[in-house]
Amino acid sequence: MKQIILYILTLTVVCAIAQTQDTSNWKTLRYKMQDETFFIKLNPDDPYHYYNRGNAKRDLTMYDEAIADFTKAIELKHERIWTVFYNRGNVYCRMLKWKEAKNDFSKAIELNKNYINAYFNRGMVNDSLKLYNEALKDFDKVIELDSLTSDAFNTRGIIKAELKNYTEALIDFHKAIKLDPNGVTGYYNCGILETDRKDYFKAIEYLNKAIAIDQNRGYLYNSRGIAEEKLNKYNEAFEDFKKATELDPTNQLFKKNLKTIQAQK
Repeated sequence: MKQIILYILTLTVVCAIAQTQDTSNWKTLRYKMQDETFFIKLNPDDPYHYYNRGNAKRDLTMYDEAIADFTKAIELKHERIWTVFYNRGNVYCRMLKWKEAKNDFSKAIELNKNYINAYFNRGMVNDSLKLYNEALKDFDKVIELDSLTSDAFNTRGIIKAELKNYTEALIDFHKAIKLDPNGVTGYYNCGILETDRKDYFKAIEYLNKAIAIDQNRGYLYNSRGIAEEKLNKYNEAFEDFKKATELDPTNQLFKKNLKTIQAQK
């Protein structure tokens, strides 16, 4: 099920783990950082300016300096200190420092028992640490606090699939689809699950639905191609691997799959 994890992290966006950065507003962020530095010089005991500067530095990928500013805001007892722990935890996520991130999300939860984003992100971190039962508890709590979030059902389903609890995973994916019928993630996850269970016909049905919603995601065609190849549908698989490569020409896995299927045709 690792294929699912790769794309759920990309599609979820909440935990800020993705490494690609939007640099279009960096000039504005640098001015923001300079302004906050000016205010800190005027009032070095104001936690809010450290917090604001930390957010700007995070978005500028100045992670170590962002951590330092968030830490200072915590020391100065920011009024909404749980949000500072949460944001520092997100920076640790970007740095792939999972244990430090988990500690900060846990502290945020300790200070605000209903902090849904902190539960969600801690669940993602627990999954990265392979602490699957702890991750499930976190996503159970997310769903308890908000039963209308498809991302939580999708992610909880992935963890259940990692534990080979396919029946319950499929139930979660279908709940996600019901909540977000125009999203590809639930259908995609069902397709990968059925591929893992070697029910390739069902896998293709789910992936067909995902592609009908969005024809511009290479991984959907690649996944359908894998199922088609397993059914010896080499021509269909070739077309899907070709399409996947056209949509994402730098993806080495897609290129490898296309090369392999060309040899089988």
